[in-house]
Amino acid sequence: MCWSWFEKPILKTEIIEETEGLDEDEKLTNLAVGDMMGGFEGMVYADMYNSDYSATTTFLITYKDGSTAVKEVEKGTSLYRKYIRYCK
Repeated sequence: MCWSWFEKPILKTEIIEETEGLDEDEKLTNLAVGDMMGGFEGMVYADMYNSDYSATTTFLITYKDGSTAVKEVEKGTSLYRKYIRYCK
């Protein structure tokens, strides 16, 4: 089911904080090494490591109804690309 139909319309977003972490190339390298060294289990551990040490951005989201929310997302994800479009 697509939950985007039920999301509040976004007015704008602001970046509150950015943390350093793994970039996309490093994540892919980790997955490849995990696959070579441990097969499927190695890839699972590499993915868990990537999630724990990924670069993140924290957004303050202001909705059209005036309410706000703070959300932290990994850089490069679809949510990140969605929120960065509303950044002013």
